[in-house]
Amino acid sequence: MKLKKFAPSLLSFVFAVILFAGCGAGKVGIASPAAKAAPKVERVILDYKGAALGTEVPAWVEAAINDDYQTLESMPRFKDRLAVIAIESGKNLDLLKSWANNFAIQSQLSRQISNKVSAEFGGGQQGDKNSEESVSFIREVVATLSEAKISGLSKEMDYWLKIRTIDNSKKTETEQYTYYVVYSINKADLQRQIDIALGKIAAKNQEQQEIKTEVIDAVKRLRPSDTVPAETQN
Repeated sequence: MKLKKFAPSLLSFVFAVILFAGCGAGKVGIASPAAKAAPKVERVILDYKGAALGTEVPAWVEAAINDDYQTLESMPRFKDRLAVIAIESGKNLDLLKSWANNFAIQSQLSRQISNKVSAEFGGGQQGDKNSEESVSFIREVVATLSEAKISGLSKEMDYWLKIRTIDNSKKTETEQYTYYVVYSINKADLQRQIDIALGKIAAKNQEQQEIKTEVIDAVKRLRPSDTVPAETQN
C-alpha cells in the first residue's frame, strides 16, 4: 500500500479541473494541437474527510502532499514534540486506517531513526574514515535502532482523500484512498529511549564512544521529513 502522490496542491488541482471543464465555453475557433491534447494523467478528487459538511482541506494535508513537512514542525502543538507521519494508499479505507494506526506507525519511527543514522554514517561503509572495527560497530548501532520498540506515541490528527486517476495513454481509470495520520512523541522521552537502546551496546574504545555521541546528536536533529519513507515523497 504505497502512496502514489500528486505534486500540485489541492487548490491548484481543483483550479485546473475547473479550467479543463470550461475550455469548451466561449467562441468557437481553431483549436491548437496543444489545446486538443488531453493530459496524459488526470486526477479527480471524488471525496475527502469532511466533504459532506463542506469543510476545507487542512493546511497540514496540503503541505504533506507537497512534501512541506516544515509546516507540521512549525505548529505550536509540536514545539517540544517530534511529529511522525504515516501515509498509506489502497482501495479499502478501513484497512488503511487499521494498518497505519496499528502497524505502520509503530515500526516506522524506529526504522526511520536507523535510516537517518545509517545515512549520516554512509551505511557503515566509511572505511576510509573509520577502522574496520568501528564500521562493524556502526552497523551494530543501526541494527539496534531499527529493532528498538519506541513507546509514547500519541495520535494527533488524520485525514483521507479518495482519488480517481485517469491514465489517458493506457485508457485506464483507477480509484483509491490515501490516508494521512500524524502521531507525535515528546522529544525528551524519545531521547531517553534511544539512550537506553544504545546503552545495550558497549563502546570498546574512544572512537566507538564518539560514534555513540554522534548518533545521539543525529537523533536530536530528527525532523518530520525524516520519519516519512522516501518512496512516499516526491
